[in-house]
Amino acid sequence: MISREKITERLKVPRINMPDEVRAIRARIIQFVLNAAALIGAPIYFINLYTAISNRNIIGAVVFTVSYFVVVALAFVRFIPFEVRAMLTVSIFMLLGIIESIQNGLSGGGRNILLAFIILGITLISTRVGIAAYIIGVITLLVSAVGFSMGWLAVPPIEVNGGSTNPLQWASAILMFLLLSSSAAVALATLLGDLNRILTRQQDLTQQLQSERDLLESRVESRTAELQRKTAQLEAAMRTAREISMIQDPAVLLQNAVDLIREYFSFYHAGIFLVDENNEYAVLRAATGKAGEQMIANKHQLKIGMEGIVGYVVFRGIPRIAQEVEGDAVHFKNPYLPDTRSEVALPLQVGGKVIGALDVQSVEEGAFQQEDLQVLQSIADQLAVAIDKAQLVSNLQAQINQLESEYQAFTRRSWRYHLKKSSRHYAFRVEQNQLLTEFPIRPEARRALDQHQIILSTYGEDEEDKKAALAVPIRMRDETLGVINLRFDAPSVPKEIIDMVEVTTNRLALALDNARLLEDVRERAERERLVTDISASVRASTDIEKILMTAAEQIGQKMGVREVRVHLKSEKS
Repeated sequence: MISREKITERLKVPRINMPDEVRAIRARIIQFVLNAAALIGAPIYFINLYTAISNRNIIGAVVFTVSYFVVVALAFVRFIPFEVRAMLTVSIFMLLGIIESIQNGLSGGGRNILLAFIILGITLISTRVGIAAYIIGVITLLVSAVGFSMGWLAVPPIEVNGGSTNPLQWASAILMFLLLSSSAAVALATLLGDLNRILTRQQDLTQQLQSERDLLESRVESRTAELQRKTAQLEAAMRTAREISMIQDPAVLLQNAVDLIREYFSFYHAGIFLVDENNEYAVLRAATGKAGEQMIANKHQLKIGMEGIVGYVVFRGIPRIAQEVEGDAVHFKNPYLPDTRSEVALPLQVGGKVIGALDVQSVEEGAFQQEDLQVLQSIADQLAVAIDKAQLVSNLQAQINQLESEYQAFTRRSWRYHLKKSSRHYAFRVEQNQLLTEFPIRPEARRALDQHQIILSTYGEDEEDKKAALAVPIRMRDETLGVINLRFDAPSVPKEIIDMVEVTTNRLALALDNARLLEDVRERAERERLVTDISASVRASTDIEKILMTAAEQIGQKMGVREVRVHLKSEKS
């Protein structure tokens, strides 16, 4: 079977470029025109054939016969390509219009056929074809007018001009009018109807596109708002983590943390619970607002594993969220927080050990999303590390303070023992290049010893001759060992001199303590040497009596003791 494409290729008819919808509209129009021409044209054909034969118009009879059978073939042979059907249909109307105009002039229907030729050319093919049909129609009418006027064309017989009394001519005219008017009406109605459907569909598509655009804009706005919210949360988390990491005091750290969380996230309440020493209760250590102050003052605590979401989280070590607290069986209804509608608690864990929980509450139901949980959990993790670090630093500082206190007490005892043992009065005075060792302590020096700080005062009875006096305590590990007392001939002392004397005093304190330690080491070494000598002398004897005698003699000699007695326990003693 020959396809439409092969027929078009063999006939060398170019394919008309048009959208598929327009092609379908034109196909319906041409099919109606061909069907109407095949049905209504049958009586027209026989009437015109009879008339042509009666008038011995052989050419007209042949043209009408060929045209009608071509129309019938185009109407009922559906596989003929659209381009072929359109061109043949328009060509038949053109041929009939030209013949009718040349043969019958003004008395025939050539003008109507040419008008239909123009309309069908525009409707079925293109505007260019319609313009060409218009030009052909005008030329045909001009040629007919000139031909009849100049006598070049034969004037129709009187029977044709006076055909108003002929029923066959009336029937042919009426049928031709029906064919042409129905073709034009259907073509216009089809075009307008399809145009209306296309416009309606276009409007629906436009509305659908607008709806999709609005939906897309709504989604973009929603995603943008969500992205901005996530960005704000991440920024708040980074700020909170940065500010938390800069605090060392545990109490300040906890309070600042809850205040920052409430400020950045705009929550109703935030609190931090820490596990007590017995691991029985989660004790509220920091909270926001007046309600938090009251709860801390009342020593608010929750039984681990038994009370509230916080107790559940500390016991389980996993987060818990209550989007509607009224329907949550674990939620603890706190009288200090009556407006709570949703709550989330997150564990504070360090090294797999739960040390507490971060509790956040909101006045809105369903206020916490999965993204909020992730951000808050990251803050909770960083907060747990900061709390643990702060506690370690606090414990370390307490140990350092204890060691310093003990070392200070040790230094005090050591110096007291050293001074008492040496039985010496360490006091030196230089005046006018003379070194003195006996002199009373002056008032400013006494004040420096008592107050443990630098004293800058004046001396002299006459107010005009007042001169400066400086007393700087000699301190070693917060223990005052002595004082350096200076008196100047000037009424004031430059700050540089005071700083220099203070630095010198600090170094003097260090040198004194080093000297004391060295003397202590020497004394210990001397004692060890004496013990070694006495032990060596004692071990040299093998007789008990000799050993005791040697021990008494060596102890008395080596240690410079006035009297030494050695006894062994007897039955009588």
